Order: sequence, then C-alpha cells, then structure tokens
Amino acid sequence: MAEIIQHNSEQTVVSGQNYFWRNLLVGATMGFLYWGGVAVTDRTLHNLTLSGDLVAIIVATVGIVVMINLRMTQPLMVAAATGLSLARLAGWVDGLSTVESAGWSVLIFAAAYTLFGHLARITRTEVFVVLTVVVVLSIRLLSNL
Repeated sequence: MAEIIQHNSEQTVVSGQNYFWRNLLVGATMGFLYWGGVAVTDRTLHNLTLSGDLVAIIVATVGIVVMINLRMTQPLMVAAATGLSLARLAGWVDGLSTVESAGWSVLIFAAAYTLFGHLARITRTEVFVVLTVVVVLSIRLLSNL
C-alpha cells in the first residue's frame, strides 16, 4: 500500500487578525467603484435604477474576486448580501453633490462589507445564512420606508 507523505505543508489561515480592516478597505474600494460605475453608466443608459443594478452586479463580482485573492471568509455570501442590500444605493444618493454621493457610497459599502464580513466569521453556516438573510431583509425593508 502506498503512503502519501507531504513535506513542508503549511496551513493557510483563511482570515487573520486584520479581517476587520480588510473588510473595511475592500468595502470602501467597492463603494468607490460602485459610485464611479454608476456615474459612467448613467450617462450612457440615462436610467439611474438600471445603472445602479447593473453596476451592483459588476461590483459584487469584482468584490468576490478580490476577497478570494485576500483569502477572506465566505466571499460569495458577503458580496451577494452587500449587493442585494445596496442595489438601490444609486437612488439613495441621487441629488447629492459629487463629493457627497461618493462619500456616502464609500461609507455605506464599507459598513456593509464590514458587517457581512464579520457575520461570515460565524462558524455554523446555518446561523450565518439565517442572520444574513434577516439583515438583508431588514435593510431592504428599512430602505423602502
């Protein structure tokens, strides 16, 4: 019978001590990309809602790739939850000045990525999924008031 021997195998930590700051930085970056993407696509499509939804999908995809490369926990769930929660962000910041809309987009995305990234550290997947669904639904309901 053959025996497999692995030399110099190292365990990879999925998310280290700086997970809070990584989530915050990735979220802020995605918020800036969202703001810029909506500004560009709105000029082309002339439909703010469609632009916001389209860019939310693109930014979520980019966020997944970035979080995978940074070895962050549950990148698909974090990006999907953020995208679903903030899909209508373009309408929320409509009418603000350029600096204000960029600032709010960055701040809200950073908060969302930090929140969902923190929830992703829950070890029981069922609890994480249920809490994420509750938070997403709460944000969606509160945003429609």
